Amino acid sequence: MVTTSLLVLACQTTPRSLIENTTALFSSEPKPVSGNAIPLPTYTVGDHFRYDDGRSDKVVKVEGDWVYWQKSNGFKWKTHRDFVLPNKEWESRTKIGGLTFTSHPYGSLWPLEPGNNLWYSYRSTSKIKGDSFGKQGKSKWKCKVNPVENTQVKSGTYLTYPIHCYKSVKRHRTWYYAPDVGHYILKVDRYATKDPKRVELSKYKLKMPEVSKVTKALYKSVLQEALQTKPSGATLKKSSQGVVISVMPTRTFKAENGRYCRDYERSLTIKKRSYPAKGTACKEPGGDWVRI
Repeated sequence: MVTTSLLVLACQTTPRSLIENTTALFSSEPKPVSGNAIPLPTYTVGDHFRYDDGRSDKVVKVEGDWVYWQKSNGFKWKTHRDFVLPNKEWESRTKIGGLTFTSHPYGSLWPLEPGNNLWYSYRSTSKIKGDSFGKQGKSKWKCKVNPVENTQVKSGTYLTYPIHCYKSVKRHRTWYYAPDVGHYILKVDRYATKDPKRVELSKYKLKMPEVSKVTKALYKSVLQEALQTKPSGATLKKSSQGVVISVMPTRTFKAENGRYCRDYERSLTIKKRSYPAKGTACKEPGGDWVRI
């Protein structure tokens, strides 16, 4: 527990903004969950997220609530669907590590709603492969869901739920979770003695689950109708069997062979998770639009 004397001492060496954020975390109480709360993210093998620091994270395995990831450099780790929690296990080319929770997480962030709180503590170990002993450490974090906001990153602008976490008076981390993506699109680490570190989502690709023949037929119909009738910037949206399909033409141009073509953006929303994509289609002599 943070006492008044500790906060006064911290104020002598720590920026006021970090002190105020820490005090707010400890003085807030969880709010009751409403019907608008956001559920835990669901990941699928093949989901791929790229960040502006060169990181490339890909889902390689899913077992219940546990998700196995791999970076482009070979680094592997296992974590809970709640990405705010630390990696349960990890492995690089030369080292391995893991953790054990020393207390059961108190409170819950999910279903995600502003005001929800979470406390957790753990012990971690890491060692060089082949060694019998390694380094040990321990940490204690507290997190709170802040009010929703629009957040702009390199991959676009999204409605996000900022999750502000505190480790010490001098260390804060904020995750910005975008329900439309199903993952965080921004992570900001803030320190008392050095500049913040900001990592933005630059590109992502979600592995879309198989849909029914009825949904596939409706998607083809929506695509044809949108490309034929909608001006650039206008969206056509329809739904089938719980799947929401939207198509928006973004540009019209004439190809070298004389055919008219259109760029477009499409999205399929399945169980509240969106699967966006971009494409280009050209009009055939018979009147159909064919993707190129």
